[in-house]
Amino acid sequence: MGFLGLCDGDPVVEYLRSTFGANIVRIPRASLSPPQVLAARQGETKTMGQLGDILVDASTFTLDAGDLHDEPAPPVLAQKTRSVSVDLGLDILGGLLQGFGIPNVGLGGAFAPTSAIAFTFHDVHRVYLEPNRLGRMLRDCTVDRANPATMLYFQDRSPWRLLLIDSVLTSPGFTVTASRSASKSGHVDLPTLQQLVSNVTTNVAVSSAVSSQVSFTGPERLTFAFTCLEAVLDANARIVGLAGHGQRVRVLGRAGSTAAASVPTHLNGVLLSDDPAMLDLEDGMGQ
Repeated sequence: MGFLGLCDGDPVVEYLRSTFGANIVRIPRASLSPPQVLAARQGETKTMGQLGDILVDASTFTLDAGDLHDEPAPPVLAQKTRSVSVDLGLDILGGLLQGFGIPNVGLGGAFAPTSAIAFTFHDVHRVYLEPNRLGRMLRDCTVDRANPATMLYFQDRSPWRLLLIDSVLTSPGFTVTASRSASKSGHVDLPTLQQLVSNVTTNVAVSSAVSSQVSFTGPERLTFAFTCLEAVLDANARIVGLAGHGQRVRVLGRAGSTAAASVPTHLNGVLLSDDPAMLDLEDGMGQ
């Protein structure tokens, strides 16, 4: 639960938040993909599983192979992030490595205490479901209130928000760059990191082109950021709309209406933190 705060002014973070309304996850995971369900309330966000599992009739929602689009992300996401202090950098690095199944221990010995740390993600792709298509797929879909997993969306006091992931940003790995100042490179102890990784797995490659950098590459693409839209429900638990950040866009008419309203091809996602931060996701229904 919670967030790892990031510094203002980072061009990569600002682009993710302002252009996409994207949330950055502290521990990347391969399982995050559209159109998975999230529950959010008061700083907590939980992954809840597949949308079809909470609908009265799962056959009303079908995802075809061509519905998901996979394309290279804008070049700005391949830029190096702003350097952060070694303490914050190690916290970030520890979370990224946990996505590869590598424990967050022993990292500090590979970096000098005075180092600043920056990150660069490799071969970033955006996988997305267009809002118009998602809106059409949601027509006539009703959340099953008899499913125990949905009760948190219908609580009388402080109900959870029902969110649908509509896009993710994925990468197979990243590079860490250490520096001592704006003009002086730092040093990364490559053997220490290679030993740390080899003690746990042989599936993650650890390499270095220069002494101030180290790269980690895993066997699969992991989601490090995602966008989500809030499902708007009517009194009968029918999904009648989608809401993005700072706006509420009507996708379907209210109960009894058969008219579908137009949705823009790009709708900024719901930001789950007011300030730049990396999000901790919980699994399941822990209260």
